[in-house]
Amino acid sequence: MTQGLPNYTRKEIVTRWLEGEQRDKIAAGMELGAGTLSAIVSEWKVEIGIPTADSLRHFSTELRRLGVTASQCVLGCRILGVLGKIGIDEENLESFAFHLYQSCQRKDIMPEAIVECSQEILSLSKTEKIPISRIPQYVEKMIAGRYCLLEQYC
Repeated sequence: MTQGLPNYTRKEIVTRWLEGEQRDKIAAGMELGAGTLSAIVSEWKVEIGIPTADSLRHFSTELRRLGVTASQCVLGCRILGVLGKIGIDEENLESFAFHLYQSCQRKDIMPEAIVECSQEILSLSKTEKIPISRIPQYVEKMIAGRYCLLEQYC
């Protein structure tokens, strides 16, 4: 019965099933019997392995529940990979991001300001050839020098 269906129909059935859509709703929307739909999904599960298929469906429904697109999820994985390369693990990253977010909310700081400030710190470190850890001392020295100049001319 399922052999007569074109590949694009099979693909749509599996895609909709992975998105978490109910079997009966897919079947009704595509004017197919629920048994036919179940058979196609079962064939697909056998092709890739049942635990993998069920895991993909669960993952897909969780993304949808959270309002996260697959592209956003991939981007998050890529960012996590980059941060892992510089020694930041998942637990510390999540804690840091949460506390940063909370602090910004309390102080009414926009996220763009954090990014801009980070870029300025990196730029200062690069142009002045100062290690980031020494920037506070550098700023203090510059402020002291400014006060000295102001005292001379005022």
